[in-house]
Amino acid sequence: MSGPAPVATICAMRSILALILSLLTSAAAFAYNPPSDTVGPLTVQMQPPAVGAYGAGGYADMARAGAPFVVPVSLQNAGDREITGTLRMSVIDGWKVAPAEALPFQIRAHGRLRREFTLSFAPATHNAHYPIHVYAEFDWGGQKLIAHPVMMVQPRIPDCRVRNCPWSGSRFRFPRAARWGCGVCRFGANQLKSRTSARKPEWLAVRSSTPEA
Repeated sequence: MSGPAPVATICAMRSILALILSLLTSAAAFAYNPPSDTVGPLTVQMQPPAVGAYGAGGYADMARAGAPFVVPVSLQNAGDREITGTLRMSVIDGWKVAPAEALPFQIRAHGRLRREFTLSFAPATHNAHYPIHVYAEFDWGGQKLIAHPVMMVQPRIPDCRVRNCPWSGSRFRFPRAARWGCGVCRFGANQLKSRTSARKPEWLAVRSSTPEA
């Protein structure tokens, strides 16, 4: 009478295993989706850091302070009329981005546009996660809209020691400069699980809801 029990147990274990595998697969897929934000008819998407024009040199290793790398940004207009606005990129902690000023853009109906920004990080940079913000501001239907994707990147500096670590015991205190505007702070590399190899620096998509400073 108790014969079918092991079969039922095995079937249940298989169902649980299949569920776990599907969750892990979907989580990994989400982690490597390019950061993007859609507001109104405009979608703004950031691509991983690369070297050279149009990423011809492959992924940037981000191993040396001051070495330039490129972050491409694509814009897509799903609307039935033209969009005009400005596009800018923002960084923290002494990182540099060029051009630093907001760039005007104009996209025809159902059109696409691509812009590239050149970045470099400061000598005091840690092997930690840093946010790169993009703001696309435009008018649509009488309203001022802002698309704001955020990408987290992690340098891979050889023999880099963590200095001025904001961690105190088990509690984390956000630096004041990182609370608003650039509202996603840096995180210690030893506090976040790495999901990439040395050949491809880690980057994560982050949806920011903090107001601009």
